[in-house]
Amino acid sequence: MAAVGAILLGSLQQIATVTISSAVNLLIVGLLLVAFVIIAPNGLVGLVQQRLRRRGHERAAARGKYQQALCGFVALDGIDLEVQPGERLGLIGPNGSGKSTLVNCICGTLQNESAV
Repeated sequence: MAAVGAILLGSLQQIATVTISSAVNLLIVGLLLVAFVIIAPNGLVGLVQQRLRRRGHERAAARGKYQQALCGFVALDGIDLEVQPGERLGLIGPNGSGKSTLVNCICGTLQNESAV
């Protein structure tokens, strides 16, 4: 995916060379490189992935708040979990007991609102 950034930077450099002087061209390319490193340290693809993850987290949090308000109960109240290295853990319980919610909180898909 580095090819995408190289094509964009090369195109901008050629446009700047044709429309602006060579000395200013180097300044513009240097400033663009610094800006890209600050704004997108993981590259353009990393920037897009980060924004998609953030949008997914926001949607999941909003969905969780809506479900909580709609149903009138608090999911995962007072959960305490400790897993040692190499230990295997099974998560069992009836439908609606919060198994998926717990896994989503551990994975970061849902956010613990009491810790915020």
